[in-house]
Amino acid sequence: MFVERKVNLSRWMPGQFGTADTIIVTPKCMTVNDFKGGAGEVVDAEENWQLLIYALGAWADIAEAMVPDAAPGYRIRLVIDQPRAGGISVWETTLGYLLEFGEKVR
Repeated sequence: MFVERKVNLSRWMPGQFGTADTIIVTPKCMTVNDFKGGAGEVVDAEENWQLLIYALGAWADIAEAMVPDAAPGYRIRLVIDQPRAGGISVWETTLGYLLEFGEKVR
């Protein structure tokens, strides 16, 4: 588990980085959590570009080395934690989808 972890996005966005609030890596799944403290606009985790970009960095900086034999079906779980505006939104996808998204970002 990694908290407030700066992740390098240079593989897809040269010179860029992001900070993921929480990253959890297991042999079967990587979870990336983004805390939103505001009570205004509700943010959804489904296909959330900011969170997908953080997940790319988390994969490249941390999980790729920890799970080197991960297949395209390796699970990626994205979580928006927004307690003042409705609670938690969770969306799950695959490593294959994440890496395809990375090519679009590039």
